[in-house]
Amino acid sequence: MILVVPLFLRIVAGKYINALALWPFILVRNVETKESEVTIHHEKIHIRQQLELFIIPFYVLYIGFYFYYRVKSKTRMQAYLSIPFEKEAYVSESDFDYLKIRKWWAWKRYIS
Repeated sequence: MILVVPLFLRIVAGKYINALALWPFILVRNVETKESEVTIHHEKIHIRQQLELFIIPFYVLYIGFYFYYRVKSKTRMQAYLSIPFEKEAYVSESDFDYLKIRKWWAWKRYIS
């Protein structure tokens, strides 16, 4: 289910985040983002990642990876883009058949 929640996203995720997968929802900032097939597919990849990790561990790992990369002297954006979950989602966001062929734990290939 896709929900348009601009104020919630601004408070929780800041002004630069346009979409967020928070199982079982995809939260978006505006109607334009809701209609972006690539953005929605990116978030659907995160939903799949969350399910395979039983949801809560996904968030723990996500935050852990973020802080790990921040400690490695990366900027906020570099740390975000280094998170294996994000790497998988960005690489595959335009392949709309990806979730049909995706193997479980595929995000592990992107750990560096």
